[in-house]
Amino acid sequence: AQNQADVLFAQGQAAQRTGRLNEAEQIYRQYTKTYGPRGEVLANLGALLARQDRFDEAIAAYQQALKVATALTPIHLNLGLAYFKASKHEQALQSFTSFLAKFETGRYEASAKDYEALLPSPDLTINLGLASAYTQFGDAAKARAALEPLLTRDDSAEAQVLVAQTALLEDKPDEAQAALDKALKINARTPALHYY
Repeated sequence: AQNQADVLFAQGQAAQRTGRLNEAEQIYRQYTKTYGPRGEVLANLGALLARQDRFDEAIAAYQQALKVATALTPIHLNLGLAYFKASKHEQALQSFTSFLAKFETGRYEASAKDYEALLPSPDLTINLGLASAYTQFGDAAKARAALEPLLTRDDSAEAQVLVAQTALLEDKPDEAQAALDKALKINARTPALHYY
Protein backbone atom coordinates (compact mmCIF):
# COMPACT_ATOMS: atom_id res chain seq x y z
CA ALA A 1 0.00 0.00 0.00
CA GLN A 2 2.89 2.38 0.78
CA ASN A 3 4.33 1.84 -2.68
CA GLN A 4 0.95 2.68 -4.27
CA ALA A 5 0.76 5.80 -2.09
CA ASP A 6 4.23 6.90 -3.24
CA VAL A 7 3.29 6.30 -6.88
CA LEU A 8 0.14 8.42 -6.48
CA PHE A 9 2.12 11.21 -4.79
CA ALA A 10 4.70 11.14 -7.61
CA GLN A 11 1.88 11.41 -10.17
CA GLY A 12 0.58 14.49 -8.35
CA GLN A 13 4.04 16.05 -8.28
CA ALA A 14 4.52 15.39 -12.01
CA ALA A 15 1.15 16.97 -12.83
CA GLN A 16 1.97 19.98 -10.65
CA ARG A 17 5.45 20.44 -12.17
CA THR A 18 3.99 20.50 -15.68
CA GLY A 19 1.27 23.00 -14.77
CA ARG A 20 -1.67 20.57 -14.76
CA LEU A 21 -2.92 22.03 -11.49
CA ASN A 22 -6.49 20.71 -11.56
CA GLU A 23 -5.22 17.19 -12.14
CA ALA A 24 -2.60 17.56 -9.38
CA GLU A 25 -5.22 18.86 -6.96
CA GLN A 26 -7.50 15.89 -7.66
CA ILE A 27 -4.60 13.48 -7.11
CA TYR A 28 -3.56 15.09 -3.81
CA ARG A 29 -7.16 15.08 -2.56
CA GLN A 30 -7.54 11.44 -3.61
CA TYR A 31 -4.28 10.62 -1.82
CA THR A 32 -5.50 12.22 1.42
CA LYS A 33 -8.88 10.48 1.17
CA THR A 34 -7.31 7.07 0.48
CA TYR A 35 -4.15 7.11 2.60
CA GLY A 36 -4.76 9.85 5.15
CA PRO A 37 -2.96 13.16 5.63
CA ARG A 38 0.76 13.40 4.77
CA GLY A 39 2.77 16.57 5.30
CA GLU A 40 4.46 16.65 1.90
CA VAL A 41 1.21 16.01 0.03
CA LEU A 42 -0.63 18.74 1.92
CA ALA A 43 2.30 21.16 1.47
CA ASN A 44 2.19 20.62 -2.30
CA LEU A 45 -1.59 20.99 -2.29
CA GLY A 46 -1.21 24.28 -0.43
CA ALA A 47 1.38 25.48 -2.94
CA LEU A 48 -0.83 24.79 -5.96
CA LEU A 49 -3.84 26.41 -4.28
CA ALA A 50 -1.75 29.50 -3.46
CA ARG A 51 -0.55 29.62 -7.06
CA GLN A 52 -4.22 29.90 -8.10
CA ASP A 53 -4.79 32.71 -5.54
CA ARG A 54 -7.01 30.40 -3.48
CA PHE A 55 -5.32 31.57 -0.32
CA ASP A 56 -7.91 30.51 2.29
CA GLU A 57 -7.82 26.95 0.95
CA ALA A 58 -4.01 27.06 0.81
CA ILE A 59 -3.90 28.20 4.44
CA ALA A 60 -6.10 25.28 5.48
CA ALA A 61 -3.86 22.82 3.60
CA TYR A 62 -0.67 24.24 5.14
CA GLN A 63 -2.21 24.20 8.63
CA GLN A 64 -3.16 20.55 8.21
CA ALA A 65 0.34 19.79 6.88
CA LEU A 66 1.89 21.30 10.01
CA LYS A 67 -0.38 19.22 12.25
CA VAL A 68 0.87 15.96 10.74
CA ALA A 69 4.46 17.03 10.01
CA THR A 70 5.54 19.51 12.68
CA ALA A 71 9.21 19.15 11.70
CA LEU A 72 8.64 20.59 8.21
CA THR A 73 9.54 24.13 9.24
CA PRO A 74 9.53 25.55 5.67
CA ILE A 75 5.75 25.13 5.60
CA HIS A 76 5.62 28.07 8.03
CA LEU A 77 7.12 30.27 5.30
CA ASN A 78 4.49 29.23 2.74
CA LEU A 79 1.74 29.59 5.32
CA GLY A 80 3.01 33.08 6.13
CA LEU A 81 3.02 34.03 2.45
CA ALA A 82 -0.54 32.73 2.02
CA TYR A 83 -1.70 34.71 5.07
CA PHE A 84 0.06 37.81 3.75
CA LYS A 85 -1.53 37.52 0.31
CA ALA A 86 -4.91 37.01 1.97
CA SER A 87 -4.32 40.29 3.88
CA LYS A 88 -4.14 38.45 7.22
CA HIS A 89 -1.01 40.26 8.34
CA GLU A 90 -1.00 39.35 12.04
CA GLN A 91 -1.19 35.62 11.25
CA ALA A 92 1.45 36.10 8.53
CA LEU A 93 3.81 37.64 11.06
CA GLN A 94 3.29 34.72 13.46
CA SER A 95 4.07 32.21 10.70
CA PHE A 96 7.17 34.11 9.56
CA THR A 97 8.35 34.27 13.19
CA SER A 98 7.98 30.50 13.52
CA PHE A 99 9.86 30.02 10.27
CA LEU A 100 12.71 32.31 11.31
CA ALA A 101 13.12 30.71 14.73
CA LYS A 102 15.61 28.14 13.49
CA PHE A 103 17.60 30.74 11.57
CA GLU A 104 17.71 33.07 14.58
CA THR A 105 19.14 30.32 16.76
CA GLY A 106 21.79 29.57 14.15
CA ARG A 107 20.45 26.13 13.26
CA TYR A 108 20.98 26.58 9.52
CA GLU A 109 21.96 22.97 8.93
CA ALA A 110 18.75 21.79 10.64
CA SER A 111 16.78 24.21 8.47
CA ALA A 112 18.50 22.87 5.36
CA LYS A 113 17.50 19.33 6.35
CA ASP A 114 13.88 20.47 6.74
CA TYR A 115 13.94 21.90 3.22
CA GLU A 116 15.68 18.84 1.81
CA ALA A 117 12.81 16.70 3.15
CA LEU A 118 10.40 18.65 0.93
CA LEU A 119 12.32 18.04 -2.30
CA PRO A 120 11.58 17.51 -5.08
CA SER A 121 8.92 20.18 -5.06
CA PRO A 122 7.36 22.33 -7.78
CA ASP A 123 7.19 25.12 -5.20
CA LEU A 124 10.27 27.25 -5.91
CA THR A 125 10.18 28.86 -2.46
CA ILE A 126 11.51 25.52 -1.17
CA ASN A 127 14.62 25.93 -3.36
CA LEU A 128 14.96 29.55 -2.26
CA GLY A 129 14.78 28.59 1.41
CA LEU A 130 17.23 25.73 0.97
CA ALA A 131 19.70 27.95 -0.88
CA SER A 132 19.32 30.58 1.83
CA ALA A 133 20.06 28.03 4.57
CA TYR A 134 23.14 26.78 2.71
CA THR A 135 24.30 30.38 2.22
CA GLN A 136 23.91 31.10 5.94
CA PHE A 137 26.33 28.34 6.90
CA GLY A 138 28.70 29.12 4.05
CA ASP A 139 28.21 26.20 1.66
CA ALA A 140 28.30 28.00 -1.69
CA ALA A 141 28.38 24.82 -3.79
CA LYS A 142 25.18 23.44 -2.25
CA ALA A 143 23.53 26.88 -2.40
CA ARG A 144 24.29 27.10 -6.12
CA ALA A 145 22.95 23.56 -6.70
CA ALA A 146 19.72 24.45 -4.86
CA LEU A 147 19.39 27.59 -6.97
CA GLU A 148 19.93 25.72 -10.25
CA PRO A 149 16.19 25.30 -11.00
CA LEU A 150 15.74 29.05 -10.50
CA LEU A 151 18.66 30.27 -12.58
CA THR A 152 16.73 29.92 -15.81
CA ARG A 153 13.98 32.15 -14.42
CA ASP A 154 14.40 35.86 -14.86
CA ASP A 155 11.24 36.70 -12.90
CA SER A 156 12.43 36.11 -9.32
CA ALA A 157 14.26 38.96 -7.62
CA GLU A 158 14.67 36.83 -4.48
CA ALA A 159 16.45 34.14 -6.51
CA GLN A 160 18.78 36.75 -8.00
CA VAL A 161 19.66 38.06 -4.52
CA LEU A 162 20.57 34.52 -3.47
CA VAL A 163 22.62 34.08 -6.64
CA ALA A 164 24.47 37.26 -5.61
CA GLN A 165 25.01 35.98 -2.06
CA THR A 166 26.38 32.72 -3.43
CA ALA A 167 28.67 34.57 -5.84
CA LEU A 168 29.98 36.69 -2.96
CA LEU A 169 30.75 33.52 -0.97
CA GLU A 170 32.73 32.31 -3.98
CA ASP A 171 34.53 35.69 -4.26
CA LYS A 172 32.91 36.52 -7.61
CA PRO A 173 31.89 40.18 -7.20
CA ASP A 174 31.17 40.77 -10.90
CA GLU A 175 28.70 37.86 -11.00
CA ALA A 176 27.13 39.13 -7.77
CA GLN A 177 26.73 42.63 -9.23
CA ALA A 178 25.09 41.26 -12.39
CA ALA A 179 22.57 39.25 -10.32
CA LEU A 180 21.82 42.28 -8.13
CA ASP A 181 21.25 44.44 -11.21
CA LYS A 182 18.75 41.84 -12.49
CA ALA A 183 17.00 41.78 -9.10
CA LEU A 184 16.80 45.58 -9.10
CA LYS A 185 15.04 45.56 -12.47
CA ILE A 186 12.56 42.88 -11.35
CA ASN A 187 11.65 44.32 -7.95
CA ALA A 188 13.61 47.17 -6.38
CA ARG A 189 11.87 46.58 -3.04
CA THR A 190 13.17 43.03 -2.56
CA PRO A 191 14.37 42.50 1.04
CA ALA A 192 18.18 42.76 1.47
CA LEU A 193 18.71 43.81 -2.16
CA HIS A 194 20.04 47.27 -1.40
CA TYR A 195 22.12 45.94 1.50
CA TYR A 196 24.04 43.65 -0.86
